Formats: sequence, structure tokens, C-alpha cells
Amino acid sequence: MVPHFSPYALTSTLRTRAFGPGPSPPQNVVAHGKGKVECPLFRRCVRHSSRVGFSCLISVGFRSMGGVAMARGSVSRALLCVLIVKLLAGPGRASDQAAIAAGPAASPLVGVPDIATETIVGHLPRLPRTLAGTYRDGGKGPMVRVIWPAPTDNHQVLEPGTYTVAGTVPGTPFQPKATVTVKPVPDPAGAHRPQRQLASFPLGQVVLDRDENGRDTPFLKNRDKFVLALAKTDPNSFLYNFRDAFGQPQPPGVIRLRVWDDQTTRLRGHASGHYLSALAQAYAGATYDEDLRANFLGKMNCMIDVLYDLSRKSGTPAREGGPCNPDPTAVPPGPGKEGYDSDLSVAGIRTDYWNWGKGFISGYPPDQFIMLEQGATYGTKNNQVWAPYYTLHKILAGLLDC
Repeated sequence: MVPHFSPYALTSTLRTRAFGPGPSPPQNVVAHGKGKVECPLFRRCVRHSSRVGFSCLISVGFRSMGGVAMARGSVSRALLCVLIVKLLAGPGRASDQAAIAAGPAASPLVGVPDIATETIVGHLPRLPRTLAGTYRDGGKGPMVRVIWPAPTDNHQVLEPGTYTVAGTVPGTPFQPKATVTVKPVPDPAGAHRPQRQLASFPLGQVVLDRDENGRDTPFLKNRDKFVLALAKTDPNSFLYNFRDAFGQPQPPGVIRLRVWDDQTTRLRGHASGHYLSALAQAYAGATYDEDLRANFLGKMNCMIDVLYDLSRKSGTPAREGGPCNPDPTAVPPGPGKEGYDSDLSVAGIRTDYWNWGKGFISGYPPDQFIMLEQGATYGTKNNQVWAPYYTLHKILAGLLDC
């Protein structure tokens, strides 16, 4: 257990007369707030002590106005070695937290009391961050910081009863205990249920007005710029990668997306998820223009219908009586391939959707998901993947928004 020293106590110690015979060259010691004391002779000093481990940093607690305390001083090698060993070897007489705030005049901490608290079934208790310490001779001192262990689950509050939590006081051997009494819920009908503080509302309830002079505001201009551009988009461009993955023909004149959704980018399809969300939100907010709403509704229906049809193809024969694999957990490697890969080039992409299991939908074959589950790393090579579950999340989020 590493004791805490106040800046006052540390600088006072550094000014103390050196132990041992003969003069030694002074060594610089720098103490950083919340934590660290650095010294260049530490390695040499601790090498001669069997009671301490090797480290370049000594933990020392500080409190200061700005949250960072700096203490500089000079100390001989002999005293530096004694100081370091004393700091790391045990709690020592400076282990109380009172010295952090008030220096040598403070009464030392001699204990931290246990506490009792209550909660109700299903609710973890709120344990205090600080407790009033007990100081020598009835003296006064600062509140003592207590670290309580973080619960891993709520099993201790699932039934009425009592349990104990042991805390720690940094830099001391004290371990105050909290006895928690879990009481039944007084009114299971709902009196203690959390009350809703915020309520959702339809986007159509948000109305943007012109300013007092009848001019369009920047909000109106930006809204119209976005929704009017969205109204001119072709949903078939956002369906291109899906049809491509399933080996289906493209409508005449369709233009595929570029950059993050080009032919070989392993995120292809994710922009279509964003597109679905944009259509849904624009439709919900365009209550001021029914023609716009009809436009967005038509695009949403087009997207959803095509994605649904493609997902229905997955895991079913391409022709009557043809081969298929309906099990999504037993997808074989692509035809002519020894294993799974993320090659999405025109020549390398697999389109054997009948082997992909029932219900699969994505802008690329299922290989990236299988590879990731088998430990593949992220990267741009054909044996690497790029965020398949992120892409899937965008698609599903867009469908849910619609």
C-alpha cells in the first residue's frame, strides 16, 4: 500500500539534512499531482532493497487549488534512497489522508467508520463518494475518499435481504464496509417506477417559419436544399450493390455509387442504410408538402420491395430443383474457391445466393461476416474485412426508420 504525502510534507522531507557520511550531489525530484514522483536515481536506489519492486514512478497523493501540485527540492542520494524505500515499503506514519490537506499540523487519520444504507428490489444502492474520517485525539480533518467496487451485475438486489460491500481508502489499510438492506418494492403497481421526463413527438410537428419580413431563414434554405436534392435521387443507385451481390440485372441507365460504396469497397451498402433513414425522416417532416411526401414514400417502397425480394432469393434454388443451402450457419465457400474471401471485384465477387441461407441481405456476400467470426483482421486485402456489422446496422436502422 503506497502512502500519501502532502506537498508540504514532501518538500519538508526534501529539505531535511542528508543521512549517511559525507556529502552527496543533490538530485532533482519532481512531484506531479494525483500521482507521480519522478527521480533519476530511483533505479539505482531500489536495486539495493529487496522489499520494493522495480518502477520509475512513486505514487504520491496531492490536493491543490488547480488539481496539479508541483514540488521541487534537492536531496542527497542516501536520503533519496531512504525516502523511496519508505514510500514503497509500507503504509508508514504518513498513510493517513489528513496529511494531504493540512501538512504536519493535521491530526492523523485513525479510522473510517462503516455505514448502513437501504435500497429497494431491482435498484443498486448509491454509495457515498466520501465519508467522515476518525482522527487522532478527536481532531478534525477532511472528508475521506472511499473507492467502492463496481458491481458486475444486479444479482444482490433481485430479492429482499442484506449484503455487505467493502470499500478501500487509497493510501491506507482502512476498508470501510457498507451494509446494504434491500427492501421489497412498497407499491408493485408502479408508484416507484421512473416517470417519463421527455416525450417523443412526430417530426411533422416541427414547423419552420419565415422571419418577420417574410424572408426564408437559413433553416428553411438548408432544409429545402436537402429535401429537394433528396427528391431528385434515384433509389436504383442505392440498390445497385445489392443487385450486384445477388447477380441480378440492373435497370437501364442506373448509375452506381462511388467512393465508400464503389465496386470493391468493403463497406458497400452502408450508404443505402443512411439513404433509407433520410427518406423516412424527410417523409415524416414534409407535412407541409404532400407531393414531396408522395415522392419520398415512393422511393421508400422501391427500396424496401427490392431488398425484400433479394432476401427472399437467399438460400433458395436459382432454378427449380437446383442446389441450395437454406442454413445461414452452414454457408460454404464460393464456387471455385478454397475458402472465404472479401474479393468484391467484378471478376472475384461470388453471387451464388442460393448457398447463403434463408433471409440474408447485404451489399456483398456473407463472407465478411464469416471471416470476422473466424478471427479475420481489418484491412484492404482479400483475406481481411471492414466493419460488416457496422454496414448491417446501417441497413437495419434504415429499414426500421422506414
